[in-house]
Amino acid sequence: MAVTKQTYTATATLTAATFFAQLRSAFIDAGLMTEWHDNFTNTLENRVLEITNAAGTYGKTYYWFMVGATGNLFYHVATAWSTGSDIPSGTQYLDYFATTTNTTGNHRQLATFNFTTDVRITRYTSGNVNFFVISQGAAYSCFTIVKGSGSFQPWVDFSKGFLNLLYEVAPAASGGWGQVSFNRYASLRRELGRGTALNGSTTATNYSGTSSSLSHGAEYAYCGLGNVSNSWITNIGASTTRSAIVLPIGFNGTNGAYSTDSSPVFHSLPYSQWVTTTMGSDFGITMLYTANTLGIYDTITVSAGSEVWEVMAFANNATITTGATPVMLARTT
Repeated sequence: MAVTKQTYTATATLTAATFFAQLRSAFIDAGLMTEWHDNFTNTLENRVLEITNAAGTYGKTYYWFMVGATGNLFYHVATAWSTGSDIPSGTQYLDYFATTTNTTGNHRQLATFNFTTDVRITRYTSGNVNFFVISQGAAYSCFTIVKGSGSFQPWVDFSKGFLNLLYEVAPAASGGWGQVSFNRYASLRRELGRGTALNGSTTATNYSGTSSSLSHGAEYAYCGLGNVSNSWITNIGASTTRSAIVLPIGFNGTNGAYSTDSSPVFHSLPYSQWVTTTMGSDFGITMLYTANTLGIYDTITVSAGSEVWEVMAFANNATITTGATPVMLARTT
């Protein structure tokens, strides 16, 4: 088993248009679209991805991407889009935040890059799941967009609201713990589950998820506890921002049933409360207690020649042995 991996490179000196040409290819090859729903320029380059989740009134989500004047990828969401006018439609704050198409101030920044060196987009696909890594040098971002053919929970009602299903993969580490979170940020009042939090707000940063109640957008998070005394109380129990599913890592010092310390690659994990499909067996999370100098695209070998995983996202922990380095992986062999 292995993912399908493909790299798309926007070669320097690049422009917003040449970057979007590569992102277009990645999204088409991922089965997310056959073409941009809208494609226009108003000082800045704008592209719109339409995902049909269901036949309900709000069964479509429009992902509105924009590249800044000197680089960086931004996005927001809408429940409807007017291709004739090149703007979102509906009721402001319910269905879109703003109609301004020549500034990034209303959007969330998804990836960091400039136009002076190559930008690499890597697509990892397995079954119905895609992850994308956008990287330039050491800077990177990792995210997934749930395909419209995903299987939704029976209590999801698209006649009442829509869903932003772009998840940013966000590893974090500190001291005796490590965590990989799947975060949703950009939101509107019409969004199921989170829209109520925006009632009364007209502040851009609230809607793009960089402040207020949407700043900690994790729905699923997986945590590894360090091999350190009192790790739970000190690092998890005392914090309200680290609620997570604790992975069953085995330390000999804690559990004598383990003859050696064990931190396997955990796969087939759920990553969205809204869909029933998991990430599948070719995407996984591990916690490393013997390495804290990882880089993007590094590999972790479980069994030489038969099971090799590639790093899609990570957070090097300053503490070695007793502190976990959380890693998001794609199986390449």
